[in-house]
Amino acid sequence: RIAAGAALGPHVITLDGADGPSNSRLFNVTQFPLVVENEPNDVAAKAQAIKLEPQSIQGYMKGEPDVDLFAFTARAGERWSFDVRSLEYGTHLESSLTLLDAAGRRVTLNEDRDDYDESPFLEHTFGDAGRYILKLDQYRGPQGVNCAQNCGYSLEISRLPRLTGISPLGTRPGETVKFTLSGT
Repeated sequence: RIAAGAALGPHVITLDGADGPSNSRLFNVTQFPLVVENEPNDVAAKAQAIKLEPQSIQGYMKGEPDVDLFAFTARAGERWSFDVRSLEYGTHLESSLTLLDAAGRRVTLNEDRDDYDESPFLEHTFGDAGRYILKLDQYRGPQGVNCAQNCGYSLEISRLPRLTGISPLGTRPGETVKFTLSGT
């Protein structure tokens, strides 16, 4: 049971055995309702239907070439973010995230959030109302590598603000500081 006041974000989990604690894994606590990814959802006709609302989709990529598709309806002018977390939560999954329109055309794609974080993040304001598909795919690289084990992910869909910068980066305890923030 997760305590009602538990801090949001990753927590270290271990098991205590007769000879001591096990290795550790990360377990994420989120403020959003959880949805479990359901197979088969590898082709557009079988995309898992979801509502476009704040949620955390918990999924797993199988060892074979696995693709997870999620279909939803968006309204024009809505801004949504799609945030995949895997590597930073201790899994081996490196992935890409593609937003497709109803005809299957790519609207936008992201493979690496930035130069330091290889998990994808999409932020999109929908110009047109309609049906869209979000495609989460394994990054296989030039060698065609597939994630073989520990390939879970958390896909958070939200309208949360996103900070991309802060200045200054720090100060001493007890000082009052005026921050400049950037983001969306």
